[in-house]
Amino acid sequence: VPPSIKGDEHPQWNPALYALDLLIPVINLGQDGYWRMEDAWQWTAAGLVLVGWVLATTVAAGASRMLRRG
Repeated sequence: VPPSIKGDEHPQWNPALYALDLLIPVINLGQDGYWRMEDAWQWTAAGLVLVGWVLATTVAAGASRMLRRG
């Protein structure tokens, strides 16, 4: 379990929900502001955020293209 940022004010650690919170850039699931990643996990978290933005941009471009065709 990573250390919390706000002491006792944090939700229960859920790694799947934390990863989902990093991957989905437009929806805040309330996990990323409570936990501090250390060492290599910081790079992993940054990579998940980057991948999330790439996926969101790709989905938005695909939806825009589908709407233009139809």
